[in-house]
Amino acid sequence: MSEQTTGVTSAKATSDARGPLVRACAAEYAGSLLAGYAACTLKNDVYEGLSPDQAARARAWKRAMLFVAADHVRRIAQITNIGIALGAFEEMTPGPVSAAAAAAGLQLRPFTVSALPNTDARSVPIDLSSIIADLRRRPPAEWRTAGQLDAAIFDTDATGTGMPVVVDGPEALESALQLLAEPLAVPSEPGVPLPEGPWEPTRPNEPANGAPDHLTTPISDLVIAVYRTTLVLADRALIDGSGPDPDQTEQETRQARIAVVLRLLASVLRPLAEVLARRGAATPEAAVTHDDIDPLRERPSADLLLALADQATALAAPDVPSELLEAVAALQELAVRTAPPAGGPDLPARWWAPIGGADPVIRSATNGPYLGLGVRDIVDHLGVPVPTRPVMALCRCGRSSLKPLCDGSHARVEFTGAKDPRRVPDRRDRSDGLQVTVLDNRGTCAHSGFCTTRLPVVFRQGKEPFVASSGGRMDEIIRAVRDCPSGALSYEIEGREARDQVDWRREPGIEVSKDGPYRVTGGIELRGDDGNDEHRNEGASREHYSLCRCGQSQNKPFCSGMHWYVNFADPVPDPDEVPTVFEWVGGLPALRRLTRLFYEKYIPEDPLLAPVFAEMSTDHPERVAKWLSEVFGGPKYFTDQYGGYPRMISQHIGKGLTETLRSRWASLMVQAANDAELPSDAEFRAAFVSYIEWGSRIAVENSQYGAVPPPNMPVPRWWWACNATPRARVSALAPKQVQAPVVLPEPDEDVSFAAHIKPLFRAMDRNSMKFVFDLWAIDDVTAHADAILRRLREGTMPCDGAWPIERIEVFQRWVTTGMAP
Repeated sequence: MSEQTTGVTSAKATSDARGPLVRACAAEYAGSLLAGYAACTLKNDVYEGLSPDQAARARAWKRAMLFVAADHVRRIAQITNIGIALGAFEEMTPGPVSAAAAAAGLQLRPFTVSALPNTDARSVPIDLSSIIADLRRRPPAEWRTAGQLDAAIFDTDATGTGMPVVVDGPEALESALQLLAEPLAVPSEPGVPLPEGPWEPTRPNEPANGAPDHLTTPISDLVIAVYRTTLVLADRALIDGSGPDPDQTEQETRQARIAVVLRLLASVLRPLAEVLARRGAATPEAAVTHDDIDPLRERPSADLLLALADQATALAAPDVPSELLEAVAALQELAVRTAPPAGGPDLPARWWAPIGGADPVIRSATNGPYLGLGVRDIVDHLGVPVPTRPVMALCRCGRSSLKPLCDGSHARVEFTGAKDPRRVPDRRDRSDGLQVTVLDNRGTCAHSGFCTTRLPVVFRQGKEPFVASSGGRMDEIIRAVRDCPSGALSYEIEGREARDQVDWRREPGIEVSKDGPYRVTGGIELRGDDGNDEHRNEGASREHYSLCRCGQSQNKPFCSGMHWYVNFADPVPDPDEVPTVFEWVGGLPALRRLTRLFYEKYIPEDPLLAPVFAEMSTDHPERVAKWLSEVFGGPKYFTDQYGGYPRMISQHIGKGLTETLRSRWASLMVQAANDAELPSDAEFRAAFVSYIEWGSRIAVENSQYGAVPPPNMPVPRWWWACNATPRARVSALAPKQVQAPVVLPEPDEDVSFAAHIKPLFRAMDRNSMKFVFDLWAIDDVTAHADAILRRLREGTMPCDGAWPIERIEVFQRWVTTGMAP
């Protein structure tokens, strides 16, 4: 066969494959929507009228349907890869998926038997079976535990693989779905009968309490708009790999778009469908037509998402259903995330008006996220601001991939917000002391350890009674009580509780603590899903409290310290990243703790320094904390708020500070660092003390009469002393690492870096040498191969013992054979 003939045949084969492949994608996409939506509309628990057995079966069916949806999406990716490999998708224009879905008559509505005939329009020619035969696979065993359905759910095809795939035609899909639909028809569909035929958005609807319902119609309109936009964005995700960001690869663009589509399904369509079903309204049928879709195709994705966010935000209010607020929060986040860089940060300003100027509120959704309305100040565990929007949905189940934001995982993992009957009892104890009486409710405690580590004689971990009020100084006890983040502690003086002194006067805010709860301060109102105040234990503070974010608290929504027992970790540090000094110390909260302790305790006690600082401003500790934060690599807190280096210099000019004062100040600062529980490792203390010494000496120099400091200098940025970074050395107290077994190459096998050399070096080896080069980076090892080989032969590398001779020989083979990657 000539080359020309071959080319014609190949082109024809490509052309012939294009149509079936497109129809296959459309069919799989339709199946994923149908199965996923079916899972979202099943009942879930006994409070919805199910028996315990029915509830267990419903949850099993829900998991099964979600597996079906996920499996369809996986096959879309596989079919797309086949099409790309055949060259069938080279000239494809956006649109076939939605067009095919429209032809199939897809409808967004609660799952019913009447929806099944739509599968007839999604048949695929059987001759495609030879192309996608490798898509067939056996489903997991969990499918066979879905109640009475058992293995009958599977329609065994001719090959006996069990799982129907698109090439089996509509009958296989319809057969499997029918088995699910029949048992669900009575107990497991939404709580009211679903009308057949077209859904009428303007039909009057009354909620259970009889009050006029002004939300059903606009929510239904929003559902239709979101659904149509989702189809358009899915087209772009699956077919068009080009994007506005030139720094992204085609694969990265696709992944980002798929993430947006999945977020719309999980965090917008799901909660909106749930609120409509609970209000007794059928979810609208959103049949797709070209007239609906074509205008949307002409608009950028960012514009489509912004329009949805605007439409949803207009419905937001403190008293609307929590599912609606969850959807609003997700749409606002998506609009900001996908907006052009120049406009994204400014978008939230347009959404504040519908929320109004009311005080911030946190809603604890039933079995769902925390919904923050009007909360402007959220910071992470380092004190770095988290971008906020008028409506925020914060993860409560601990499973979100977008922490601290909710991504809908609570619905997937069947999170429950109920309190555990085994929780610590709600009982307020009192401990009378010589000067102060401490009030404590162990049932409220979040076990953050602030009190037990700072005043262990007063707050005695593992002892009864927990508090010994005569074991410490009055000022230190009061400081510890006020710093309690859970609000479990208070105190009395002469029989009167000092609640006004225990509760701070500060701006409302939320701190997302490391590996722990949300720490709420500033008196943010906390409401349940019914709109009423969340019940609190006796004596609990309303100004500051801790909310569970690991999903395992026994005292939900409040933290009970279970995050420690379940090893909840967020954020998880990147072992390849070298932290800044700011990050290592614990950020602004840790440095605030240091400066408050220093200026509230150490300075007043010192006869030399007390007169110098007797007239310091009330915000002096805060200013020093923000200066240190910026110096140690954190955000420009001091520069942005106070004016940078010139402001700091102005505080010292003409003061005539002496070496005696300086050395005393530096010495007490180091002592305060010990009491404030700043890190004690050698690397941090080398960096911290070196800056304290350097900075204090510069202050003395600038304070002398006649001194002319250089103008307009930047704030210094302090790094690790001599690059002695954390984890760069092997601690003598570190537990011995067990290295995974290393498989050495066979004598006639080619040696490569990835397969044979990199596994020889442990993480400990890598960290001990990172100040020079990276033992896990081929470029570094290639450049220093001769020196590494020499040290391996001498036995001076690794640092804790020589390699066996056979490993050294493998490394030498790699060097002498060309150092293959």
